[in-house]
Amino acid sequence: MIYPSSQDKRKQKPDVVLLDGNSLTLNDVETVALRFASASLSESARLKITDSRKRVESILHEGKLVYGITTGFGSFKEIYIPSEDRLKLQKNILLSHAAGVGEPFKQSHVRGMLLLRANALAKGFSGVRLEVVQDCLISSMRVCTRSFLRRDQSVPVVIWLLLPI
Repeated sequence: MIYPSSQDKRKQKPDVVLLDGNSLTLNDVETVALRFASASLSESARLKITDSRKRVESILHEGKLVYGITTGFGSFKEIYIPSEDRLKLQKNILLSHAAGVGEPFKQSHVRGMLLLRANALAKGFSGVRLEVVQDCLISSMRVCTRSFLRRDQSVPVVIWLLLPI
């Protein structure tokens, strides 16, 4: 975490919470979610994300059969998805899981969840594009008032979080 000065850190709001995928603390989450600090990716996280994405791009270029990258999901795990249909598949899988009921989450909860998702992606294991993680961080800094973000433990919350991105 980067602080604006060397004064008492407990009383100051940091300028930026730096995400590396490994050292995020509960205090950091609280600082971003409740005190509106911003967050950014460390250089090492950027490199890990970029390297992971390059591996996915290589798989796509070589046409290898890899679950969820060049194939369908579940019972369609052995069905090769042609490159021209992959974007449509990704969109449809997100939309098929984006339903829920209940009261909207509080803004602070949404900010915290976006930060946690960005931190998990910062580990560099997912193959996600760097721009998606950066958009997560940008979205967490904005005022989140989307009414579609609902509480429902049975539906993956991350789908709701990433739909606008």
